[in-house]
Amino acid sequence: MEKKQTKLQWHPAFCAATELELKEDRDKLEFLSEYPLSKQPLKIDLMVIKKKPEVKIKNEIGHLFMTHNIFEYKSPDDDLNIDDYYKSLAYVYMYKSQSNHVNEIPYNELTLTLIYDSYPAKLFNILKESGHIIEKKYEGIYYLKGNPSLPYQQIIVTSDFGKNHCPLKALSKNFSVEDGIELIELIEKTNSKYEKSNLDAILQVSFIANNDIFIKLRKENHTMCEAFFELFKDEVAAKIAAAEDVVRKETEALVRKETEALVRKETEAKVKALENEIEQLKKRLNS
Repeated sequence: MEKKQTKLQWHPAFCAATELELKEDRDKLEFLSEYPLSKQPLKIDLMVIKKKPEVKIKNEIGHLFMTHNIFEYKSPDDDLNIDDYYKSLAYVYMYKSQSNHVNEIPYNELTLTLIYDSYPAKLFNILKESGHIIEKKYEGIYYLKGNPSLPYQQIIVTSDFGKNHCPLKALSKNFSVEDGIELIELIEKTNSKYEKSNLDAILQVSFIANNDIFIKLRKENHTMCEAFFELFKDEVAAKIAAAEDVVRKETEALVRKETEALVRKETEAKVKALENEIEQLKKRLNS
């Protein structure tokens, strides 16, 4: 069976995951996804504006926040390299330059957050060589220091997260059974319509990227919320049917192979017996 290749829409799920991460301070923040930088199709993945500068954000991701907080997200299908970093810096500077008045947005009221699934060792090495200081502030959250024109920067590595930040961890192709259970438990205890809507966006991507994990959870009879399987029952049924079809075909091939081997062995034995009988008859004729 050919596997249909589908381009996963990671970015909408990322925006939803970030809103869930910062839900405790949602009333103090404004979320603007795909924020346009110019009249041309150039957009920031997510802009988070803190409504009151003095407010402290509870989630670790928001501890760095100033007033204008720019997010650039790289999906597991992408790479995060030094050119991506400088392009993100350009977005920040372009955003600042497009205010209505000169220096309306001070440089120290801007932050940059880059989010990626895997540890970007090569990028970190290049940044260190250029004089930047990388400080591991929390699990999966690295502060980047050394740029006086943009002092507040962080790089978030979602695969380094511990048991926190479930929504962002779900946007991975390296999902574990434990991550799946954590996500499902979050779904089950969520009553907010706003949160459920964001979780749906995350689930749509996570299920396709990690369907083997979710099918395994289902087969192992872990508690699963009804809404989850109602949402994905067709996909689950199709995956299970496909897996059962593969098992059936492999079993049939194995039986056929063993049967052919048995028939061949029996035929060889009969031929050998006939050869022996012919040999005996020859001896009698010659005697």
